[in-house]
Amino acid sequence: MVSRDGALARAAQFFDEGGFKALLSRLVTFPSTSQEPGAEAALATYLEEGIRPWLEGMGFDIAIHGNPLPGFGPILTAMRIEDPARPTILLYGYRYSDCRQ
Repeated sequence: MVSRDGALARAAQFFDEGGFKALLSRLVTFPSTSQEPGAEAALATYLEEGIRPWLEGMGFDIAIHGNPLPGFGPILTAMRIEDPARPTILLYGYRYSDCRQ
C-alpha cells in the first residue's frame, strides 16, 4: 500500500515538474460537452484517449458504459482497490441540464 506521505510527495513533484499542466493542457484539447446533442462521439474519444490512459496509468480498472439515455454520451467508471480491508470512497460529479429544450 502507498503511504500518505509518499503519495503527497509524488503529487507535489508531478505538479512542480509541470506534469499537471501538461496533462491539463492535453485534456482541454478534447471537446467533452456531455449534454450537447450530437456530441456522443467526441465524448467517447475524450474518455478513451484522454481520461482512460491517465487513470490506467495510476492503476485504476476502467469501464466505459453506454448511456441508457438515447442521445447522450457514454459514462466512465474507474476503480482502484489498494487494500480490501480499508474503506472505499466514491466520488461522483455531475450536472444535468437538458440543453435540447
